[in-house]
Amino acid sequence: MNLLQDDWNSAIAGGVAGLAMVVEDRTRRRIYCLFAIARAVGAMVTTLVKRGVLPSVPYSETALFCWCTSFLVYCTALKPQYLFTGYYKSVLKWSRDYTDDKLKRLFRNPGPEFLTCAEAGLHDGSCTVHAMKDLAQSIPPFAKLYLPIHLAPVIFFKYKQFFKR
Repeated sequence: MNLLQDDWNSAIAGGVAGLAMVVEDRTRRRIYCLFAIARAVGAMVTTLVKRGVLPSVPYSETALFCWCTSFLVYCTALKPQYLFTGYYKSVLKWSRDYTDDKLKRLFRNPGPEFLTCAEAGLHDGSCTVHAMKDLAQSIPPFAKLYLPIHLAPVIFFKYKQFFKR
């Protein structure tokens, strides 16, 4: 196997880059680590699939990434004290509709019945219409954030194929 085409190189490069977090500000390390671990586990699984150690499962990388980052969603909804204050405030800002008070009402405070997002004061009218509008409004800001994150490895490690296509 050609050493340059072996995905272990990418995993090692990612590990070395991850060590750079040692010099990063303490307040941001945990968040970076959560995202880096999710990407590293994805690279490891991809390598094991290519080597025939694991079977190929469609969309498994996406499922694995979602599973790894689900901790952030859990913390935002139920345990914000586990997140750094700045990160938590950023998530609330990105979400546009949610505030700490609305999250308390929806998820943290016990209540006698299920509340819809409209009943919790997130919006007026249909929850389905609101969800579709929110999805449409979310695509541009999240594209600005996540496209560079996901394109960087392609540009750095597969730039010849990228420009060839």
